[in-house]
Amino acid sequence: MSDLLVPKDLPALDEISQQIRDYPQLDALAIFTMNELLRTARTLELELDKDLSAHNLTMGRHVTLWCVAVLGADEGITPAEISEQLGVTRATITGLLDALEKEKLIIRQRREDDRRKISVFLTAKGLKKVEQVYPPHYLNITQAMKVLSKAEKMQLIGLLRRLRAAAPALSKPQTKPMRPKSRAAG
Repeated sequence: MSDLLVPKDLPALDEISQQIRDYPQLDALAIFTMNELLRTARTLELELDKDLSAHNLTMGRHVTLWCVAVLGADEGITPAEISEQLGVTRATITGLLDALEKEKLIIRQRREDDRRKISVFLTAKGLKKVEQVYPPHYLNITQAMKVLSKAEKMQLIGLLRRLRAAAPALSKPQTKPMRPKSRAAG
C-alpha cells in the first residue's frame, strides 16, 4: 500500500466553491479535479493491489520484478538502477529484493567486470511467476480501460503528461501570504 490516502467523501464542486469563496486566486474546479484524480488513482491502486495479492505480490514487489524481468532481461540490473527507475531509496529496493529472493524469484550475483557491483536476475521460478501473473494482470488492465475509447486513452495520456510536467508547482513555496478578499482591500 502506498502513502496515498484520500478521504472517501470529498467535497462536491459547489462545496469547494463555497469553502474558497473569499480567495479569488483559487480555482475550485482545479481543486475538484485534483481530488478526483487522487481518488481515481487510489481506487485503481487498491484494485491492482487486490489483483496482485492473489499472486502473493505487492505493488512494490510487482514493479521490482518487472524491472528485473524487462530492464534486466539480458545483462541483469543493479539494485541502484532499480532504485533510480522506481524513484525510491536503495534501502527500499534492498527490502523488496530480499523478499523476492526469499521466494526464489530472483538471484543477486556479483558482476564479473566489477566485483563491487551486484546484478539481479530472474530465476526459473521468477520467470514462471512472470509468465503466470503478467498476462492475466494485463488482461484485467485491458478490461478496465475498455471504458475509454482509443481517442480518449490518447487524450488522457497527453493530459496526464502535462500534469506530470506541472507537478513541481505543487511543492513551490508561495512567497505572498494569501488573505481573504474581505481583508485584502485597503
